[in-house]
Parts: sequence; structure tokens; C-alpha cells
Amino acid sequence: MIRTLFVAAGVAAASAMPSTLFASWHAQHSSLSVVPGEYDMAARERVFHANLAVIEAHNAGNHSWTMGPNQFTDLTSEEFASYVHRSGLMEKPAARNEVVLPEVGAATVDWRTKGAVTPVKNQGQCGSCWAFSTTGSMEGAFQIATRALRSFSEQQLVDCDHVDKGCSGGIMDNGYAYILKNGGIDTESDYPYVSGHGKKETCKTANAKRIAGSIKGHVDVKKDNEAQLAAAVVVGPVSVAVEADKPAFQHYKGGVMSDPSCGVKLDHGVLVVGITADACEFCSCCCSCSCCPDSR
Repeated sequence: MIRTLFVAAGVAAASAMPSTLFASWHAQHSSLSVVPGEYDMAARERVFHANLAVIEAHNAGNHSWTMGPNQFTDLTSEEFASYVHRSGLMEKPAARNEVVLPEVGAATVDWRTKGAVTPVKNQGQCGSCWAFSTTGSMEGAFQIATRALRSFSEQQLVDCDHVDKGCSGGIMDNGYAYILKNGGIDTESDYPYVSGHGKKETCKTANAKRIAGSIKGHVDVKKDNEAQLAAAVVVGPVSVAVEADKPAFQHYKGGVMSDPSCGVKLDHGVLVVGITADACEFCSCCCSCSCCPDSR
């Protein structure tokens, strides 16, 4: 059995809840609020305390992962699902360049410790998870090939990849296709991310032609095949998709999630950054992997 560790692109868990509860939480997270329209403090505090009860009940149990308050703790589960679905379910690629990799058996690798994973990034209010997942796997491949870790530009993909839909969703296969067609991609520092407010910008063509890294191609492994995913992760970080609209993801804080309710309706692009050979319970939330995420 294989435990997978992966990164939920664009979502970072918050720190422990202050003792002053909602007032302190709101002071810390009000700038991150995703609640539409007028903010009803009393109603949001009721939702907040209901979610705290869910979090505390989970953490009192025997689980391999923990829940905690974050910027989504004042949302009902229905509101959180609606927020995740703002860019719609992830489309299937028009064609799959599927390969069969040599299986690796029991293996353990963590690409974070090998310097092939950049720090956590935040997509904000933009449905650009596909772009973050695309750059994440390319950053890993570039570091493994060159020993230089470079942060590549999600904003370039959001603005200039016209096959995908910018802040309204996309898929990683199309992101790779754009990078191939463009001859490469710019760095994060030269073409920084500014679409956290929820809207794409006009493509900066001059920046887009400043090539900081390129790829020769991309391949897919067979879906719903744990062994093939493991074989791919041994090579480097891998882009996958999950159904992130579930309460487990809303309140996730840390550890390796193994929640059978995590779902199979893919709506969020993330990055697998490692595997361990430890046994775990399985769910089918991760496209072709078999366990849910650890955060980076």
C-alpha cells in the first residue's frame, strides 16, 4: 500500500485559533474573507462556532490528520463547496498521452526535502489552481534536471494560455501545451501573480517571451492506477486533481488524510510531492492516487 503526500495548490492552513475565538479569528482573517455580499457578524460567528465543534470532534478522534481553523471557518459546507466550484469541475483533456512506467514497489520519496518544491503559493479568489499545479510539476522537473529551483509564472498561464479560462478554470495538460508552444515560461519574479482578486490580466507578450525554463513534453499515467502514480512520483512531483469541496478539505490542517468521503468529482488541481510505503486507508479523491493530502 502506498501513502501519497501532496500539495493543495493555492490554499494554506492558518495558525492555531487564538483564545479570544471569533473576534481574534476575524481580526486575523477578515482580509481573506470569501463571503459574498454584506458580512453579518452574528450569523458568521454562529457558523464559526459550529465549524469549531466539527474541528474539535475530529481532533478528539483517532485520525492520521488534524483539522483546524483557517480562512474558511466562517463558511457553511455548502458555501465552501460553492466557493470551490466557482471555476467549475475540471474538464478532461482532449487527448491523453498515456505511458506505462516501470513499477517501483515499496518506495519512499519526499521531493520537498530534495529541494524540488517551491514554498506554498496562494491563488486567492482566482480559479487558477490548474496553473499552480502546472508550474509546480514543471518546477520540480526543472530542479531535478538542472539542480536549480526556479519559481515559474502562474500569471503568464492565466493571462496568455487562451485555451484555458484564466480565473474560470483550466486543466494542466493545456498548461503544458501552452508552455511547449511558447517555447517555455517566464519566472514568477519577472511575471508576478496579480490575479488573486479574481480576474485575469492582458497577456504581457514581452514577458511571456522571456524564457526561464522549458519542457520537452508531458505524459499521463493510467488513471485510477496507484502503482503508476507511485512510479511517476518517484521520477518527480506530479500534477493531479482532487475533489476539494468536502468539509475534510475545508478544515484540513495537517497530516496524511485518509477520508473515504473525499469524493471523485475533480475540481481542484494540486501537486503530489512524495510517497511513503506505509499502509493507509484509501479513497479515490485524487484522480489516480489513493490517499488524500498532506499540506506543504
